[in-house]
Amino acid sequence: ATYHRCLKQLDHWGYIKYLPSHNPYKGSKIKLLKFETSSEQEQGQAVGQALVPYIKHDKQIKTVINIKKEEVINFFKNEFKKHLPEKQLQTEAEKFYNHNKATGWIISGNKPIKDWQAAAQNWMQKALEIKAKKEKKTETKLNHLKTNRNKNYDTPL
Repeated sequence: ATYHRCLKQLDHWGYIKYLPSHNPYKGSKIKLLKFETSSEQEQGQAVGQALVPYIKHDKQIKTVINIKKEEVINFFKNEFKKHLPEKQLQTEAEKFYNHNKATGWIISGNKPIKDWQAAAQNWMQKALEIKAKKEKKTETKLNHLKTNRNKNYDTPL
């Protein structure tokens, strides 16, 4: 697909002459054009205005760099203390801080993080979902037959 598209573009631009074969057993034909340089100087003025691409790069990505690790840890401890033990909260806070510090406090698409508290809440929401999935997996592994553990062998089948 890319090969044929490139050949069609080269034909359209006048670099080659592409004659596609619609028969799968017969190959397509490509004619190369001769490009020669002449020693004569061409007279006259060029028609049209030269096009120069205009790309303005004036947007600077401003990142939030002044966030301290202790501030993030305290936010996690205050905001999510009812969901996880303090030690796990500190671990999650450090993971969040280290990840965002490594990426320069930029989210996908090179957009700076505007509200790091909202990003932290999303982080914890995802962490709690992952924890719930892990707990559910271990629960189903332990009781995969879905039988009653308290059995009464005195009653007949």
